[in-house]
This record gives sequence, C-alpha cells and structure tokens, in this order.
Amino acid sequence: MAEGQDKTTRKKFPPTYWLVILFEFFERGSYYGMMSILSVYFTDELFFRKESVGIIKSTIQPLLYFLPIISGALADRFGYRKMLTLAFTFLGLGYFLTARVTDYGLVFLALVVMGFGAGMFKPIISGTIARVTDESNSTMGFGIFYWSINLGAFLFPLILVPWLKGYGWHWVIYAAAIGTGSLLIPTLLFYREPVRQETDEERKKREAKEAATPLLPTIITTVANAFEIVYSPVVLVYNRLRASGAGTAIMVLALIVLLGLAGMQAGQLDRFSAEENGRATLKAHHE
Repeated sequence: MAEGQDKTTRKKFPPTYWLVILFEFFERGSYYGMMSILSVYFTDELFFRKESVGIIKSTIQPLLYFLPIISGALADRFGYRKMLTLAFTFLGLGYFLTARVTDYGLVFLALVVMGFGAGMFKPIISGTIARVTDESNSTMGFGIFYWSINLGAFLFPLILVPWLKGYGWHWVIYAAAIGTGSLLIPTLLFYREPVRQETDEERKKREAKEAATPLLPTIITTVANAFEIVYSPVVLVYNRLRASGAGTAIMVLALIVLLGLAGMQAGQLDRFSAEENGRATLKAHHE
C-alpha cells in the first residue's frame, strides 16, 4: 500500500527538466567525442609534439573543475538562462575555432574558450535539476541526469566519431561545435528560469542583499571563496598571518608570485607555439 502511495504522490518532471537533460546529453557527447580524437588530431594532423599536447590538456582540465564555483555564484545572481546562453556561446565558438585554426597558440586559446564554456555550463544544469525537483522525485531526477552524461559520452565516440573522421578529423570538432552552439536556440525559446520555493522573508533578505552588493565585490568574494575551498590550508595560514599584522605583506608577495608564474606560463606557451609552427612549416615543406 505504501509503495503504491509513493508512486501516486511522486511529482512529475516539468518540461525544463527534460530540456536540461537534453542539454547535458549533447554537451557531454560533444566533449567526449572531441576528446577521443584530440591527441591524434594534434599529433598526426597538426604535427604538434606530445609534450605540447599535454600542456594544453593540463591547462583545460582545471578550468572544468574551478570555474563552476564562480559561474554557479554568478548564475544565482544574474539568472541561469543568461549564464546558460553565455556557456553555449563559448562552447560553440571554442569548438569551431579549434577546428578552424592550426597555429599552436590559437588552438590553445580556442580550447581555453571552450573550457570556459564547459565550466559555466556544469553548475547550471545540476542547479536547475535541484530547483525543479523535490523530495518525491529528486533521486530519480539526478539518476536520469547522470545516465544522460554516460549515454552521451558513450554514444558519440562510438557512433558519430568513426563516421565523421572518415571525412576528416576536424569534422568531429565541427560536430561538437554544432552540438553545443545549436543549443542556443532551445535555450532562448524554451528554457524557463527555475524558481526555488522560498518564503517571503527569505526573498526580502535576498533582494535587499543583492541590491546592496555591487558587482565587483561579489566577484572578488566569489573568487576568494573558491580559493578557500581549493586551497584551504594556504588560506588558513594566511588568516593567521593576517591576525598577526603580516597579512598585507603576504598578499603582495602572493600577487608577485602569481604574476611571475603567469609570465613563465606565457613564455612557455610562446616557446611551444614557435616550435610547433616551425615543425609544421618544415613538415609541409618536405611534403
């Protein structure tokens, strides 16, 4: 009797839920479809060295795990639909440029654009599902969500990639651009901003806080919170130093170190870009 009662009281999934499941399926399929051929495409078609390919991947992957902390906070403030539109724009543009350009530096930048789009996309889908489900259907809702991830990651490399690479490796990346960029259409036409049920008191507090908080401090606070989550031991040491009066000096020193590391990374990227372009030119000359 209880089991039958649970089935009758389970809330149905709204259209927005099924829409974001479709988004997740195509986004993950596009990503894993491209990643399945990316190393071969870089080394055999663009003649990049394996070491330079490793640098690209080691830069892109952290974006996918770090950016959702920031993009999720921005989505809460400015709206899921706006951030989702921005995410699909970055994804489609990043994939398209990756298929078009052959210069190492440009390929690197194109994949960074794609990484920003993927990082923005991740928290919006899970956040939407959390808002449009409740205790009666949230477990099943997230189960279908993870199933769509696995299904897209499985079907695209298995079916589309072998067919598309027969026309050229770059067509796999073009397909990823179409698979993500085209999602702008249903986003603009059909996606509805999910609304979490909140009390009048919670709404008033939230609106008052948003009205009183400028954009720049919000972004700075969000970035600080992200670093605190990822690098909590470092933040703990800094807080203790700040309490002792040495916090400002430590902050300046940390900024100098970060700028130095960024300069080193830029120099390494420039060196790899020059080497890869030279190798590609030499290869084309010999052929």
